[in-house]
Amino acid sequence: MTTKNTAVRTIAFRRMVHCAKMIAVSLIAVGLSGSPLLSQKQTSGQFRIEPTRTNLVHNRPDLILSELWMKLKCLTTTSQPANGHDQVEFRACRDYRVNGEKVDGYSHSLTLYSTDGRNVDVPQIEVAFESDDRSVFCIATKILFSGFSNQNDYIVYADPRDRYSILSYCSGTQPETAPDRFPYEHKQAKTLEEFMEKLSGPIHIDLTDIRP
Repeated sequence: MTTKNTAVRTIAFRRMVHCAKMIAVSLIAVGLSGSPLLSQKQTSGQFRIEPTRTNLVHNRPDLILSELWMKLKCLTTTSQPANGHDQVEFRACRDYRVNGEKVDGYSHSLTLYSTDGRNVDVPQIEVAFESDDRSVFCIATKILFSGFSNQNDYIVYADPRDRYSILSYCSGTQPETAPDRFPYEHKQAKTLEEFMEKLSGPIHIDLTDIRP
Protein backbone atom coordinates (compact mmCIF):
# COMPACT_ATOMS: atom_id res chain seq x y z
CA MET A 1 0.00 0.00 0.00
CA THR A 2 2.83 2.38 0.87
CA THR A 3 4.54 1.72 -2.46
CA LYS A 4 1.28 2.36 -4.34
CA ASN A 5 0.68 5.63 -2.53
CA THR A 6 4.22 6.75 -3.27
CA ALA A 7 3.76 6.03 -6.97
CA VAL A 8 0.49 7.98 -7.04
CA ARG A 9 2.14 10.93 -5.31
CA THR A 10 5.05 10.81 -7.75
CA ILE A 11 2.73 10.92 -10.77
CA ALA A 12 0.75 13.80 -9.25
CA PHE A 13 3.95 15.71 -8.55
CA ARG A 14 5.17 15.27 -12.13
CA ARG A 15 1.85 16.52 -13.45
CA MET A 16 2.12 19.60 -11.23
CA VAL A 17 5.64 20.31 -12.51
CA HIS A 18 4.46 19.91 -16.12
CA CYS A 19 1.55 22.30 -15.55
CA ALA A 20 3.85 24.82 -13.89
CA LYS A 21 6.19 24.70 -16.87
CA MET A 22 3.32 25.25 -19.31
CA ILE A 23 2.07 28.22 -17.30
CA ALA A 24 5.58 29.71 -17.25
CA VAL A 25 5.94 29.34 -21.02
CA SER A 26 2.55 31.01 -21.54
CA LEU A 27 3.52 33.93 -19.31
CA ILE A 28 6.81 34.40 -21.16
CA ALA A 29 5.00 34.41 -24.52
CA VAL A 30 2.54 37.02 -23.26
CA GLY A 31 5.39 39.14 -21.94
CA LEU A 32 7.29 38.99 -25.24
CA SER A 33 4.28 39.97 -27.31
CA GLY A 34 4.82 43.59 -26.28
CA SER A 35 8.59 43.56 -26.25
CA PRO A 36 10.57 45.89 -28.58
CA LEU A 37 12.31 42.91 -30.17
CA LEU A 38 9.10 41.18 -31.21
CA SER A 39 7.47 44.45 -32.21
CA GLN A 40 10.44 45.25 -34.42
CA LYS A 41 10.12 41.88 -36.12
CA GLN A 42 6.43 42.41 -36.75
CA THR A 43 6.93 45.88 -38.23
CA SER A 44 9.98 45.03 -40.34
CA GLY A 45 9.54 45.58 -44.04
CA GLN A 46 7.65 48.86 -43.52
CA PHE A 47 8.96 52.40 -44.05
CA ARG A 48 6.85 55.47 -43.45
CA ILE A 49 7.53 59.21 -43.40
CA GLU A 50 4.84 61.55 -42.22
CA PRO A 51 4.54 64.93 -43.98
CA THR A 52 7.27 67.26 -42.79
CA ARG A 53 9.29 70.30 -43.85
CA THR A 54 13.00 70.06 -44.52
CA ASN A 55 15.01 73.19 -43.79
CA LEU A 56 18.48 73.64 -45.33
CA VAL A 57 21.01 75.77 -43.48
CA HIS A 58 24.27 76.80 -45.20
CA ASN A 59 26.84 79.59 -45.48
CA ARG A 60 25.90 80.86 -48.96
CA PRO A 61 22.93 83.26 -48.74
CA ASP A 62 23.28 83.93 -52.48
CA LEU A 63 22.40 80.33 -53.35
CA ILE A 64 18.76 79.38 -53.73
CA LEU A 65 17.59 75.85 -52.98
CA SER A 66 15.78 74.59 -56.05
CA GLU A 67 14.99 70.90 -55.66
CA LEU A 68 15.29 67.97 -53.30
CA TRP A 69 15.49 64.47 -54.76
CA MET A 70 14.52 61.43 -52.76
CA LYS A 71 15.81 58.22 -54.32
CA LEU A 72 14.44 54.91 -53.07
CA LYS A 73 15.43 51.37 -53.95
CA CYS A 74 14.57 47.84 -52.90
CA LEU A 75 17.09 45.11 -53.63
CA THR A 76 17.82 41.55 -52.64
CA THR A 77 20.69 39.10 -53.00
CA THR A 78 20.22 35.76 -54.68
CA SER A 79 22.30 32.59 -54.53
CA GLN A 80 26.05 32.97 -55.00
CA PRO A 81 27.29 32.56 -58.58
CA ALA A 82 30.50 30.80 -59.57
CA ASN A 83 32.74 33.77 -58.73
CA GLY A 84 31.74 33.57 -55.07
CA HIS A 85 30.02 36.96 -54.94
CA ASP A 86 26.36 37.48 -54.17
CA GLN A 87 24.29 38.41 -57.16
CA VAL A 88 22.30 41.57 -56.51
CA GLU A 89 18.82 41.83 -57.93
CA PHE A 90 16.67 44.95 -57.94
CA ARG A 91 13.04 44.27 -57.21
CA ALA A 92 10.06 46.52 -57.17
CA CYS A 93 9.12 47.48 -53.65
CA ARG A 94 6.03 45.53 -52.65
CA ASP A 95 4.14 48.78 -52.25
CA TYR A 96 5.18 52.42 -52.70
CA ARG A 97 2.81 55.30 -52.06
CA VAL A 98 3.10 59.09 -51.98
CA ASN A 99 0.29 60.82 -50.10
CA GLY A 100 -1.64 57.57 -50.34
CA GLU A 101 -1.31 57.27 -54.13
CA LYS A 102 0.31 54.05 -55.35
CA VAL A 103 3.44 54.45 -57.52
CA ASP A 104 4.54 51.60 -59.79
CA GLY A 105 8.00 50.75 -61.14
CA TYR A 106 11.35 49.36 -60.05
CA SER A 107 13.22 52.64 -59.57
CA HIS A 108 11.65 55.33 -57.45
CA SER A 109 12.87 58.92 -57.59
CA LEU A 110 10.75 61.66 -56.07
CA THR A 111 11.50 65.27 -57.06
CA LEU A 112 10.34 67.95 -54.62
CA TYR A 113 10.55 71.67 -55.37
CA SER A 114 11.31 74.48 -52.95
CA THR A 115 8.90 77.39 -52.95
CA ASP A 116 11.01 79.79 -50.91
CA GLY A 117 14.61 78.80 -51.68
CA ARG A 118 15.25 77.39 -48.22
CA ASN A 119 12.62 74.80 -47.36
CA VAL A 120 11.08 71.78 -49.04
CA ASP A 121 7.77 70.20 -48.05
CA VAL A 122 8.10 66.42 -47.90
CA PRO A 123 4.86 64.46 -48.45
CA GLN A 124 3.80 61.28 -46.73
CA ILE A 125 5.89 58.40 -48.10
CA GLU A 126 5.04 54.75 -47.45
CA VAL A 127 7.10 51.79 -48.64
CA ALA A 128 6.62 48.08 -48.08
CA PHE A 129 9.53 45.81 -48.94
CA GLU A 130 10.64 42.23 -48.49
CA SER A 131 11.56 41.69 -44.84
CA ASP A 132 13.81 38.63 -45.16
CA ASP A 133 17.50 38.70 -44.24
CA ARG A 134 18.66 39.07 -47.85
CA SER A 135 16.57 42.12 -48.74
CA VAL A 136 17.41 45.79 -48.14
CA PHE A 137 15.49 49.03 -48.55
CA CYS A 138 17.46 52.28 -48.97
CA ILE A 139 16.65 55.97 -49.37
CA ALA A 140 18.95 58.89 -50.18
CA THR A 141 18.29 62.64 -50.41
CA LYS A 142 20.07 65.02 -52.77
CA ILE A 143 19.64 68.76 -53.24
CA LEU A 144 20.07 71.08 -56.21
CA PHE A 145 20.73 74.83 -56.20
CA SER A 146 19.52 77.25 -58.84
CA GLY A 147 22.30 77.94 -61.37
CA PHE A 148 24.00 74.58 -60.86
CA SER A 149 23.23 71.40 -62.74
CA ASN A 150 23.52 67.87 -61.45
CA GLN A 151 26.77 67.59 -63.44
CA ASN A 152 28.68 70.61 -62.09
CA ASP A 153 27.32 71.11 -58.58
CA TYR A 154 30.31 69.31 -57.00
CA ILE A 155 32.20 72.63 -56.90
CA VAL A 156 29.62 74.05 -54.48
CA TYR A 157 30.25 71.63 -51.63
CA ALA A 158 33.11 71.85 -49.15
CA ASP A 159 32.83 68.08 -49.03
CA PRO A 160 32.21 67.04 -52.67
CA ARG A 161 30.59 63.82 -51.44
CA ASP A 162 27.63 65.87 -50.21
CA ARG A 163 26.55 66.31 -53.83
CA TYR A 164 25.47 62.66 -53.82
CA SER A 165 23.49 62.74 -50.60
CA ILE A 166 22.90 64.98 -47.60
CA LEU A 167 21.03 62.28 -45.67
CA SER A 168 20.44 58.57 -46.22
CA TYR A 169 19.15 55.42 -44.58
CA CYS A 170 19.24 51.68 -45.26
CA SER A 171 17.28 48.99 -43.47
CA GLY A 172 20.36 46.75 -43.64
CA THR A 173 23.84 46.50 -45.14
CA GLN A 174 24.05 46.75 -48.91
CA PRO A 175 25.94 43.90 -50.61
CA GLU A 176 29.41 44.87 -51.81
CA THR A 177 28.36 44.11 -55.36
CA ALA A 178 25.35 46.45 -55.25
CA PRO A 179 25.66 49.22 -57.86
CA ASP A 180 25.40 52.89 -56.92
CA ARG A 181 25.99 52.19 -53.24
CA PHE A 182 27.59 55.47 -52.16
CA PRO A 183 24.59 57.86 -52.12
CA TYR A 184 22.82 55.47 -49.77
CA GLU A 185 25.79 55.22 -47.41
CA HIS A 186 26.96 58.85 -47.20
CA LYS A 187 25.66 60.61 -44.10
CA GLN A 188 23.66 57.53 -43.30
CA ALA A 189 21.33 57.55 -40.31
CA LYS A 190 21.69 54.49 -38.10
CA THR A 191 17.97 54.12 -37.50
CA LEU A 192 14.75 55.12 -39.21
CA GLU A 193 13.93 57.34 -36.24
CA GLU A 194 17.24 59.19 -36.66
CA PHE A 195 16.59 59.64 -40.38
CA MET A 196 13.15 61.13 -39.76
CA GLU A 197 14.44 63.38 -36.99
CA LYS A 198 17.21 64.79 -39.19
CA LEU A 199 14.89 65.16 -42.16
CA SER A 200 12.51 67.26 -40.07
CA GLY A 201 15.23 69.31 -38.41
CA PRO A 202 17.61 71.87 -39.96
CA ILE A 203 20.16 70.15 -42.22
CA HIS A 204 23.51 71.97 -42.11
CA ILE A 205 25.68 71.93 -45.24
CA ASP A 206 29.11 73.54 -45.67
CA LEU A 207 29.53 75.22 -49.06
CA THR A 208 32.48 76.77 -50.91
CA ASP A 209 32.80 80.34 -52.20
CA ILE A 210 33.07 79.19 -55.82
CA ARG A 211 30.60 80.88 -58.17
CA PRO A 212 29.20 79.30 -61.35
